[in-house]
Amino acid sequence: MKRLNIKVLFSIVSLVTLTLACSSFSLPGSGGGGGGGGTAKVILKDDFSNTSSGWGTGTDTNSSVEYTNGALQFIVYTGYYITWSNPDTKTYQNYHVEVTVTNSSPDPLAIFGIICHEQETQSFYYLGVAADGYYTISKSESGKDDVSFTNGTDSSVPTGGGPFTLGADCGNGNLALYVSGKKIASAQDATFTTGKVGLFAWTDKQANGANVTFDNFVMTELPQ
Repeated sequence: MKRLNIKVLFSIVSLVTLTLACSSFSLPGSGGGGGGGGTAKVILKDDFSNTSSGWGTGTDTNSSVEYTNGALQFIVYTGYYITWSNPDTKTYQNYHVEVTVTNSSPDPLAIFGIICHEQETQSFYYLGVAADGYYTISKSESGKDDVSFTNGTDSSVPTGGGPFTLGADCGNGNLALYVSGKKIASAQDATFTTGKVGLFAWTDKQANGANVTFDNFVMTELPQ
């Protein structure tokens, strides 16, 4: 299948610029890097029940990110548009992210997922899926065309609304994408090895095409 012009989207638009300070904490946790079991150090955890927990929020004519019903909801009103949000302004390295996703997007090509190692220039890696089974691990670098390290379709990606768990490894040169605990793709690139973490939603040509809700965000340390 053909995916339309993802490479230009991150360079032309960004909505959520408000990111409040959010204190991270550490405690014993399960799961963690590589989608495997065992004990991992929790870096950041949010079930979005507190609307002041620190994620960037805002609404305009193009898109919206708001706390809604104990979750964080992303809606994109404009075709070929992306919006994303960060939990804080801190930089992290060598971490695994898991988040519960409910996809109510009318557009089956709308992509949503996790941002790794975001730089101050709004350059970053993005790892995401769509309801038609598509997945991608890509890099958006300011002033350059986006680079897709790997993409395709996988039957593990739910075609229904969910909820399901989306995961990502954001390591030191190693990236991986998980759906419901199963690794479906991986890539290697060491352009960015530290940066901000975030969540995103993007719509294809269909206006009002993306409507995605994230919940139960957990970030843990990857094994060294």
